[in-house]
Amino acid sequence: MSARGDRDAFLTFFAQGLAAAATATREQMLALARVQEDLVEEVRASSLSSAHAVDLVGLAVANPSFTVRTVQAEFGLSYGRANTLVGQLVDLGLLQLVSPGTHPRRFTAPRVLQVLLAGSPTQRSV
Repeated sequence: MSARGDRDAFLTFFAQGLAAAATATREQMLALARVQEDLVEEVRASSLSSAHAVDLVGLAVANPSFTVRTVQAEFGLSYGRANTLVGQLVDLGLLQLVSPGTHPRRFTAPRVLQVLLAGSPTQRSV
């Protein structure tokens, strides 16, 4: 095979891999958008009246793991108010504590993690 043939085969292989990665990323982003829409709907259907509750959903989608201090800084809330807000979304089942008993406490949205891990090699082999 000529050097040109080798190069063409490599470029074809590379382009196919790039296309597959782009398609997978697009599908993951669309799935994350659907999860965010679902979580926002659940917040709106709840009795929560905080304007920041929907914002917290966005933060949870953008940051797979975060602390109460992150919420405090992002929204300009007191620590107590940020902690209450996180607790309210935990009570709704939209957020959960990552590792109970550790500090600082880290929270995640399980449905976001499910989407992010769905294509990982670890998840596929399970």
